[in-house]
Parts: sequence; structure tokens; C-alpha cells
Amino acid sequence: MTTEDFLQKIKLLLPDFELSISSSGSIHGVKKVPLRTFRNKKGTIIKILGIRNIFISSVMGTDEKPFYYCTVYTVSQSRGYRCKNWYDDEYNKVFISGRDYNVILDKFKENVEKLNY
Repeated sequence: MTTEDFLQKIKLLLPDFELSISSSGSIHGVKKVPLRTFRNKKGTIIKILGIRNIFISSVMGTDEKPFYYCTVYTVSQSRGYRCKNWYDDEYNKVFISGRDYNVILDKFKENVEKLNY
């Protein structure tokens, strides 16, 4: 499967993402999500900054063992309980890897709800 074919199939699964292929052959996409601020169970304040990113690598590894990987996360900032400094964070991050685009596509179908969060 070519990168362009894979991109078209991903666009069907994740229609809200604006996806494009970079010059290196990797795929990058952005989706707008609502801004919000909340505390988690540990009391950490988390600010969602309104952007969800997806990155799918070009082929990695060696000729004998090639693989692809994908990360999907929401850009956020977090501040620990009783702390004054904010830190950049990747909230609700999903990591997927596989030996070819077909394996990654199958894993996308299994995790489509987590990816669209």
C-alpha cells in the first residue's frame, strides 16, 4: 500500500483531522478540540489547549525489519497540586506501531474512539 492510499483510508476513519504528507514521507495532521480546564484524580490541573495532533512516520528500521509508528495526542499544559509552574504535556496520548500500513490501519480501526477523543 502506498502512502497516498494509506492517507485516503485514514481520512475516512478520521474525517475531522486535516492530514498531509511531508517531504520526508511522514503524515501529519491536526484537529481542533474544545478548550477546557479540569483536575485529574491526583489534583493536577490540566489545560487542554485546543489542538489534537497525529503523526505517522515514514518507514523506519532496517530493510529486514521495517516498521512504522504513529502518535496521537492532545496538546495541553499541566500544573501539579500546590505547584506554581505549568509544564507542556501530551494528554491522552495513543502510540501505535506495526510492520506495514495494513497493520497500522487495523489498529486504527480498533482504537478509532481513542484517536478521535
